Amino acid sequence: MKSTTLYVSNIPYSTSSQELQDLYAPFNGTEARVIPNKGYGFVDIPSENADAAIEATDNKEFQGRHIRVAVARPRSQR
Repeated sequence: MKSTTLYVSNIPYSTSSQELQDLYAPFNGTEARVIPNKGYGFVDIPSENADAAIEATDNKEFQGRHIRVAVARPRSQR
């Protein structure tokens, strides 16, 4: 099963990886990583669920903030 990594920004600094993973549990999120004190993180989900996850969570409120969600760019494209 191919997975897609989502970039999730504007999350509160206090958000844990587990909380981010819980947000994406309905989309079968497999791993979440929060970058400490930066306000963003990454979530791996099955590729077939990526569009639905983005549509359901982009610009939605999470812990009092409106998060932004997009497919993460590979490191070489930064």
